[in-house]
This record gives sequence, C-alpha cells and structure tokens, in this order.
Amino acid sequence: MASSPESHLPLHPLELEVLLVLKKGVSHTYAVVQDIEDRQPDWSRIQPTNMYRRVWRLEEAGLVKAVEAPPEETDRRRNYFAITPLGEAVAAAEAERLRRLLGRALEAGVVLENPS
Repeated sequence: MASSPESHLPLHPLELEVLLVLKKGVSHTYAVVQDIEDRQPDWSRIQPTNMYRRVWRLEEAGLVKAVEAPPEETDRRRNYFAITPLGEAVAAAEAERLRRLLGRALEAGVVLENPS
C-alpha cells in the first residue's frame, strides 16, 4: 500500500531543503549541502553525518532514490540521488502546510505581512 504525502509530514527543515534541491535535478550529497548552505547563510555548517542521516531517511521513506552518476562525472565514489514522484508530492504538501501555518501566524499578528 502506497503512503500518502501527508503521512510524511511534518518534514524536518533539512529534509525539505534536500527535496527542494533535488527537485532541480540529480545531485550528489556534497553538492546538495553546498546549495543549501548558499541559500541559507544563517544556518550553521551542515554536518556530513546529519546530512547522510537525513538523505538515508528520505531514501528509506521512498522520497528520494539513489541513481547512477551522470556520464560526465569522474568521481564514481560520490552518491547521487534523485527525487521520486512521492518526494515531489511530499515537498508540495509540506509547502502547503507551511503556507497555511504562515497564514495563521499573519492572522494572529505574530508575523508582519510587509516588514520594513
């Protein structure tokens, strides 16, 4: 029986970031870390053990899958991953969950709609 996207929520923020990077295409884990750190400069350095634990969890859940290295890749020791259709659905469901949460925060006055 296939799981529903909602059954995987909420995602850990790092797991959502991994899915967002892989939505752009196949990548190896170090490139995923670099992409996330470039977009999230306020995050501290992502530890390799934490990243691998998150990627393995995503793989075990069927949200990402290991794939062969692209033909132009020369370092075959790298582990490449791709997002699965379920992973895409989970990322979309998590984004929608966060959008609704932000809406409630705006309504409560916790977040200003147009901070200056």
